[in-house]
Amino acid sequence: DIDDLLRELNKPYVKSINSPDGDIIDCVDIRNQPSFDDPAMKNRTIEFIPGDYPEELFPEDEVEGEGILPQTWQQAGSCPDGTIPIRRTTREDVIRARSMIEGSSFARKKPNSLPRPGAYSVQADAPPNNHERAMGYMTRAKFFGGKAAFSVWKPIVQSNEFSLAQLWVMADDELAGPEINSVEAGWQVYPGYYGDGRPRFFNYWTRDDSVSTGCYDLKCKGFVQTSSKITLGGVLDFSAFNGRQVEISIYIFKGKYSKDWWLQVGNERVGYWPNGLFTSLSDTAYTVQWGGEVIDTKAGGQHTTTQMGSGHFPEEGYKRAAYIRDVRVVDYLYAATPANGLQLYSDDWKCYGVDTHVNPTYGIFLYYGGPGRNANCP
Repeated sequence: DIDDLLRELNKPYVKSINSPDGDIIDCVDIRNQPSFDDPAMKNRTIEFIPGDYPEELFPEDEVEGEGILPQTWQQAGSCPDGTIPIRRTTREDVIRARSMIEGSSFARKKPNSLPRPGAYSVQADAPPNNHERAMGYMTRAKFFGGKAAFSVWKPIVQSNEFSLAQLWVMADDELAGPEINSVEAGWQVYPGYYGDGRPRFFNYWTRDDSVSTGCYDLKCKGFVQTSSKITLGGVLDFSAFNGRQVEISIYIFKGKYSKDWWLQVGNERVGYWPNGLFTSLSDTAYTVQWGGEVIDTKAGGQHTTTQMGSGHFPEEGYKRAAYIRDVRVVDYLYAATPANGLQLYSDDWKCYGVDTHVNPTYGIFLYYGGPGRNANCP
């Protein structure tokens, strides 16, 4: 069973790179990636269509190739054109992941764990499946994507838990039918999945709230990677408290012509989720969210000490609290506009907070996060 899965995930490679962080990065022919195991994908194009994105999202004076996401593996080499870098999955990865809280499906979140915006006006009695969030959101409108720059941190995470910051683009149940569709991207520290406590770049998708579809990164048929420079699941540098701030700019947008959902980091297009993967998202998104999330297993009957963001509350401000800046949505006119009317939500304000500000330089931005268990959060 595990051997079959490893054969399915670890494709023949053109080149292999030993990363200083211990990962093995395989440069795989772009048409050998997992999504092309699907017969329906065999004749699909993998080129980006010029003009497929909102003009306001990518100014013409931005230089192609600038803003490449710095990842540790890049210090040891690069992948040739026509290949994509894939983090090799090990037997230990599979065994470790299957023993965790997220359930037995490798690389899939626990079912019914997505936030439901309709409930945000009322404090939830208990977060779904021990997931706790602090975030800003816009909902009840048609959106074709979202963007923001996220500061990257290295929060302390308890066993069998994770801490992340991400952008969610969703079509939720009230407006789009019974199945929640979601595409997501950000950074996360997830020792039980990746085997260490380093922050890593990731993406995720599902069309039924993770009941039977979806996965992280390239661990199933779904996301089609086009970039030879960025590794999904690859290690990131991170910010220092009261010091240098490291950030990652994430854009998710629906192609104007292709209708696929594209993921871009800085000026590098990472790849796309084919439109045919989805039901409600095949038309439009109805909710966009930006923020942090942790799992709280309530070990010993107490709230977790897993940190969100930097582990510090929003009121501590710049260089101390984690931030998300230049928060935008791609609106119904297909324009990337500031997220005016941003609403705030936390599952437990005493454990993790979120606050919003408007800055002339950095636009609409959020501070979010916290330490988890503290005197007010037992």
